[in-house]
Amino acid sequence: MSHKDIIWLASYPKSGNTWLRLFFEQYLMEKFDLNKLLMSVGDDVSTRYGVGDGSDPRKLPIELQHLTRPMALLRLVKAFKGNKPVAGLPLFVKTHNANIVTNGVTLLPEQLTHATIHIVRDPRDIAVSFSKHLGVDIDKTIGYMEDKYRVLNAKQINALKMDDFISSWRLHTKSFIEGDLINTRTFRYEDMIDNPVDTFSSILTHAGIEPDRVRVIAALEAVALQKLRAREEKDGFIEASHKNKSSFFGAGGSTWRDVLTLPQSRRIVRMADDVMRKLNYIERKVA
Repeated sequence: MSHKDIIWLASYPKSGNTWLRLFFEQYLMEKFDLNKLLMSVGDDVSTRYGVGDGSDPRKLPIELQHLTRPMALLRLVKAFKGNKPVAGLPLFVKTHNANIVTNGVTLLPEQLTHATIHIVRDPRDIAVSFSKHLGVDIDKTIGYMEDKYRVLNAKQINALKMDDFISSWRLHTKSFIEGDLINTRTFRYEDMIDNPVDTFSSILTHAGIEPDRVRVIAALEAVALQKLRAREEKDGFIEASHKNKSSFFGAGGSTWRDVLTLPQSRRIVRMADDVMRKLNYIERKVA
């Protein structure tokens, strides 16, 4: 029996991953509860990572957390096979982990992978949004984005989460656009904003779902960012950081030109020049 059921919804933090999850929720269910998603799950829910002795896996160092990951993901797939919420729908799993082998463990195992939807965003805009989410200044945030050993300590944001090994923005992004994980396709957040109907339709197709244009338009209207901000203000949002004084959901679009200093934007380009050119975030060099 094949266990290749996972469709990864993969991204570096603050790249549009949550927006995509809400779109799937609305498109497939025609409604959604902002704080109780049914059509996708996270790969960092700590209850799956138990080691059998009653200890709290979140208290393990990251290298030991990683040892528990393959079995946690297998438990997730087996539970999905035994109790599908809606027959015929895929298992969407959100991840911020890089597509790498670390501490001897493959973080996104091919044995459990059906496909990967990778969302990427201009790292200059990520720096602005991630800074607010973390509650630190932009220079410190850029330092995080440069760090190839960076771990996102989820416990500081949500007490029920395991840590995510996100690495640097450059290596995280390269791990998907140049990695060997099967059936991976990268979509730019900017295209999701500027050409939403076609881009989200292509995402559905890659997930094995035939897109209905009318339903795509209706779902996009329901998850418009201004509506999500209004719902967050009314009901709160479980994934929001207590360190962020503004809304989890931004206004969309690009703001880095108005926020970053010239040295800050140049620092990000130096960090990831090759990848940014490949993704058309800066002009390609002419040979």
